[in-house]
Amino acid sequence: MNSFVLGIWTYPGVFAFAYMVYLFVDRFPPLLHLASEIGRRVDSSGGSGRTQEWTIYLQKFLGFLLLGPLLVVYGRVFSPGVEMGLGLPQGPFLFWLGVVPSIVFLSSSILRPTSKIPWEYYPQVRQPHWPPRRLLLNGLAWVFYHWGYEFAFRGFLFFPLVEIWGFEVALGINVALYSLAHIFKGPGESFGAFFLGIGFCFVAYYTNSFYLPFLFHCILALGNDIKAIKAHPEMDFE
Repeated sequence: MNSFVLGIWTYPGVFAFAYMVYLFVDRFPPLLHLASEIGRRVDSSGGSGRTQEWTIYLQKFLGFLLLGPLLVVYGRVFSPGVEMGLGLPQGPFLFWLGVVPSIVFLSSSILRPTSKIPWEYYPQVRQPHWPPRRLLLNGLAWVFYHWGYEFAFRGFLFFPLVEIWGFEVALGINVALYSLAHIFKGPGESFGAFFLGIGFCFVAYYTNSFYLPFLFHCILALGNDIKAIKAHPEMDFE
């Protein structure tokens, strides 16, 4: 009973609360006001578009804090010594689980038909012109966010539950929550997340680290944005 309560409330429960705060923080008036002020100072002619852009950046940075450092501290304080996959990847399968999938994800990002990219979600920043500065800010926002996001799923939510309940149960909980987190994007994203989540958990487990799934996720997100901007009829690179 103790391990059940510990497993449910310490890890999935805390993760769910932190993720919900991240998901709905873009409706929080102080964040919208701050995004508006930053957008106005950066570009006085930007209007609501700059507010939307900086809302996305601030939300992603808060997501990094909530799902990354905050959960790291929580795990260290609540369960000191519990493995959370924070070390660098290692193990005998490192090449096959690191280099080969990276090549596959890069190739799929390059070769993926633009018709398969949902423009309603990518890019999240809805600006028509994309100079290098905006590309850099958008890329950094994705990288920071995915560090926290992947740690939350493949670190905080995975490794401790492997110790408590075993690999199979931890995998099932992880994949279920991961696919549900994508359900608002439609069946394609949700089913894709189900199978991708299985692969990411196996990679994390056999390398004892969440860093390779973090790398793969960054490749996918940045590739989707670049492809979407290039193909979007109302967007262009400057």
